[in-house]
Amino acid sequence: MILESTGRKCVELPDEDWVLIKKYGFTPPIGNDIYYYKKGITVPGDIFNEEKPFEVYSIGKAAPQKDSKTLAVEVANKNVPLISIKPFWKGKDIIIMADYIVPPR
Repeated sequence: MILESTGRKCVELPDEDWVLIKKYGFTPPIGNDIYYYKKGITVPGDIFNEEKPFEVYSIGKAAPQKDSKTLAVEVANKNVPLISIKPFWKGKDIIIMADYIVPPR
């Protein structure tokens, strides 16, 4: 499981951005580095049994992910994935397009 800014920079590649998520084949966030809260909802299917609301603190706008399955989307725009999963090597990787998930109140 990877949060969007995990491994964003790498000492071996100082001029590159979003190094780790690109290495795993995910598309980095789009737009300016503006942090804000987003409301999300899980997508029933392989991982979640029903729609459940949650909130994240994130940077930019999440981009569509190639060759992946969407596990959660933004409430305001259901075309924007917040959690995606895709095969990688012998397993699967999950990316959460957020710096952290806001605990329920």
